[in-house]
Amino acid sequence: MKLRVSKSSLSFARIIHVYVSMALLLLMLFFAVTGITLNHPNWFSQADQEPKREQVPIPAYLLPVNAQDSQWRLAAGHWLKSEWTMDMASADIDDDEISLVSKGPGTYRSLTLDLLDGQAYVETLDYGVVAVVNDLHKGRNTGT
Repeated sequence: MKLRVSKSSLSFARIIHVYVSMALLLLMLFFAVTGITLNHPNWFSQADQEPKREQVPIPAYLLPVNAQDSQWRLAAGHWLKSEWTMDMASADIDDDEISLVSKGPGTYRSLTLDLLDGQAYVETLDYGVVAVVNDLHKGRNTGT
């Protein structure tokens, strides 16, 4: 007994084959190009780049600073999330300062809240597009 396949199912299979093949080709090219950039980092290095430094006053609604108060921490967490997309849950809290570090694909940000003088010191470093695709290739600093 011979099995017959309809023309419509063959046409559908051909369309699926074409588009899945194109997507996989792009994925393979991405990993091939980033493999070259990972194996030759000196070709694409931006090691001489200076970090961007900012000094921002802590908002008036967060003063006076009481880092031990849960309501203050909640308000400070909302400010940090809205201003710099940083999470207060990962903060290192001392008596006179709060430190946070955020890493993303091709980026690094360090924030220090100086509780004595009411200032936030932010240092941001963007390593460039090549570092972003390299981090995506490795799955480093990309989150879940």
